[in-house]
Amino acid sequence: MAIVAVAFGLNANAQTVINNNYGSPIQSANGQTATVDDSDESEAISSFNLVYYGHKGFSNYGFTDYFLNPNGLGFDFGLRTNFKKNSNFNVDLGINYAFQLLNNGDLKLFFVPAVGPTLRLQSYEEFNYNSKTGKTTTKSKTGFYCDLFFNPRITINYGHIMITGGYYMWAPKFKFDGDYLNHGFNVALGWAF
Repeated sequence: MAIVAVAFGLNANAQTVINNNYGSPIQSANGQTATVDDSDESEAISSFNLVYYGHKGFSNYGFTDYFLNPNGLGFDFGLRTNFKKNSNFNVDLGINYAFQLLNNGDLKLFFVPAVGPTLRLQSYEEFNYNSKTGKTTTKSKTGFYCDLFFNPRITINYGHIMITGGYYMWAPKFKFDGDYLNHGFNVALGWAF
């Protein structure tokens, strides 16, 4: 999965955006011709980020690739886990929309809501009580689940540095009642291409 994430990042870095000037010529008073640049200065941004996810009672750590298209649809890809014996390993696959709030040269500010499925491998202990012997045995098991995530966040991009933070909702098995739904936050520091 890490190789796939790096390949996404390298692919985004290899793209070349060419802004053509298709503006209309303007005739000035002294007879010289000038053109008006009608092209959009906003370019798509890809970033590789280290991320911390804070939830009540537990944390996750991982990395993400954000593909942001200013005032357009983009893509989120993330891997996260808690690095414990009974752990979760999640792959987040989502779509996002990057509302561009500021574009001042190298400084850009976005509001980015993202939503999508998160594929989870969950390891856990299964306890079995034997009433005849009075002993309890444990057995390690792993389950595969499809969950939902929702992540509205603020993203600041200055040159190649990207800082992101926001709310992170995790709905295991797409269940939204109090016993399942996790409310938390995530913060990320990344390198933008």
